Amino acid sequence: MREFLMFLNSCPRLCQQPYSMHLLLDRCLFGRQMEMEHIMNFLLKEDIPSAENPGVLPIIAPGKVGKSTLIEHACEDERVRNRFSQIVCFNDDDVGHANMVALRDCGVIKHQNYSIGGDRILIIIELMGDIDEGVWGRLYSASKSSVAVGCKIIVTSRSDKIVSFGTTQALRVNFFTQEAYWYFFKVRTFGSLDAEEHPKLASLAMDMAREMNQCFMGSCIYSVLLKANFNARFWSMALARIREFKLKNNLIYKRVSCWWSLGGG
Repeated sequence: MREFLMFLNSCPRLCQQPYSMHLLLDRCLFGRQMEMEHIMNFLLKEDIPSAENPGVLPIIAPGKVGKSTLIEHACEDERVRNRFSQIVCFNDDDVGHANMVALRDCGVIKHQNYSIGGDRILIIIELMGDIDEGVWGRLYSASKSSVAVGCKIIVTSRSDKIVSFGTTQALRVNFFTQEAYWYFFKVRTFGSLDAEEHPKLASLAMDMAREMNQCFMGSCIYSVLLKANFNARFWSMALARIREFKLKNNLIYKRVSCWWSLGGG
C-alpha cells in the first residue's frame, strides 16, 4: 500500500471539472484562455542568445475589448512576478519622451520584488492612438543598451501599425460572440440551475444579455440582483430599466458602446 501511495503522489494532479461552471467564473478570465497562453508563453519563454532583447509582444484590440484586463491577469500570475523584478506601465504621454531613462521615471510601478535578484523588467506600454515609428525606433534602440537581458515589452494599441514593432507574432484580441456572452451571463445568473427548466426567466435573461451588448460589468451586477430576486416580475422590471437606461444614454450622448458606461466610452 505504501508503494501505491508513493506512486500516486508522483503522478501529476488532474483538475476535475466541477459540477457547475458558475463556481469557476469568479476566479478565472472567461473565454481568454488562448490569448492568455499566448502572453504567458512570451513572458516565460527563456531568451536565446541570438534573440533580440528586449522581446516585444504587440497586442492589437479595439477599445473596451478587455486587453488591459488580460494583461492585468497575466501580471498577477506568480510565475510572472517571480520572473521579473519590476513591472512598469506607461501610456502615450510617457512614450513621447523616447528616452528609456526618462521613461523609467514617469511610469507606474505595478510590481516590485528585488528579492528575486537581477534587473529583469517587464514594460507595459498602453497606447490609445498611433505612435510615430521614428519615436518607437529611438525608444527601442535606447532600451537595448539600458535594460538587462531577459526584459520584455508588451505594447497595446487599437492600431495595426504596432505589428511591425514586435519581435514575436502579434496577438489580436476580438470581442466575444453574442453566444459566448450569453453563456457567461446565463451561468452567472442561473448558477447550478438548468435555465431550460425556467423558460420565461431564460427568455428575459437572453433579452437582457442582448441589451447589455457584451458589457461584463453590467452582467456581473445584474446577475447578482437577478439571483436574489428569482421571479419573472422582477426580471421584467430589470429588463425595462436596462432599456430605459440605454435610451436615455443614447439620447444624451448619441451612442452607447457599453450601456453601463455613461457617454458610451
